[in-house]
Amino acid sequence: MTILHPHPNLQKLELEHRQLEQHILWSLQHSSNTDDGKLYHLLLQIPPQLWPESLSRYCPSFVATARHRLEKVQAAISQIKLGIYGVCADCEAQIEAERLACDPATQRCKVCAAKAQDIPPELPF
Repeated sequence: MTILHPHPNLQKLELEHRQLEQHILWSLQHSSNTDDGKLYHLLLQIPPQLWPESLSRYCPSFVATARHRLEKVQAAISQIKLGIYGVCADCEAQIEAERLACDPATQRCKVCAAKAQDIPPELPF
């Protein structure tokens, strides 16, 4: 019988996912905008995996950053479960261990991240 050990970053990512969920819900619940309140009640009724889609239709600016991060974290968790975690989304090379240690949800290797953000590739991350 093979015993599978969970990926070391899986726990970190799942914890961050729960924290992002709580942050988004708290922010919407405490907003004075009625549309934010409606979105809060909608999110309570659907699984968190579907939140990014709902938030893409209407996303107040104060939760936009959390929504973007939630998408990245969900993608990384899915990649771990599929066995393709740590593969660059652009060139399919292995993402550097230092980058994954710094941000377990990163989707690009150093070179592709530099191209996408115009950062010189000689920088460590």
